[in-house]
Amino acid sequence: MLTAIASNKAGRVRFEGSELSFSWREVFRRSEDLLTAAFFSRLRYLSDASLARVLGLLIGQEAADRLGALDEIEFWPHLVGLEQRSWVEPDVLLHFENATLIVEVKPPFGGDQGLAQWQAEIHAFVAECLGDKRTAPETLHFLALGRNKRSHGEQPTSEFDTKGCFELFVHTREWDPVAMALSEWMDDCPRTDAAVFNDWQTAFELFDLHVEVERNWKELVAWLPRSRLSLSALAAWSLPKSQLSAALTMEPVTNKTPLSWRTLLGFARAHPLELTTWK
Repeated sequence: MLTAIASNKAGRVRFEGSELSFSWREVFRRSEDLLTAAFFSRLRYLSDASLARVLGLLIGQEAADRLGALDEIEFWPHLVGLEQRSWVEPDVLLHFENATLIVEVKPPFGGDQGLAQWQAEIHAFVAECLGDKRTAPETLHFLALGRNKRSHGEQPTSEFDTKGCFELFVHTREWDPVAMALSEWMDDCPRTDAAVFNDWQTAFELFDLHVEVERNWKELVAWLPRSRLSLSALAAWSLPKSQLSAALTMEPVTNKTPLSWRTLLGFARAHPLELTTWK
């Protein structure tokens, strides 16, 4: 389904009795739940090493290493133990061998994270543990992912009352570092993990979370033999292939700042160039 949405092949969502319709691509972009599902449902398919990498980025490697094996993932659970609230619904509950992780997700654009919502979700979980509806873990991690007003990392827990049920850790993290890490993770992982990371990259691009990784010319030359990109059209240029190879491997002039890919893309947008041989 994600591939169809990204390729504009999923059709449109139409509302009965109305002429309004939206593409699935636009629906996906408007829904934090679809982003939540696309990301967290795939955790179970990762190898232990890749899962540890991802969790290490989200809550810190030391905390991630103490979680133990992933046992269960609950999406949008109704926590009903909080007074004056029918229920509280965090986005994800991840149950590990040695801890539980609650995740509150905010997409890259939209509403911000809020302390009151964090407190409601944590206190509702405490109430359910005290009411014997859930077995209290020794450790509870709470992750606010996206749209944080606080700096990322571990946060103080003095504003939360756990009533002694468990040790609490609160973490904040943005989506950008996750998107930036994907290319590095894909360079050194099993094929099945790379498929998961590629799906995440597709989902992130739908939310404009595509991060350009700056590369130098030597990295480009090393990458070309592994890619399906053909540069045969360059034979029509006036520069001979022998000189082209040497030019690509030249060190940048030391008294000038090397151009980044971001700069090159900006120049290309401002100076459109049509190469008929590439059509």
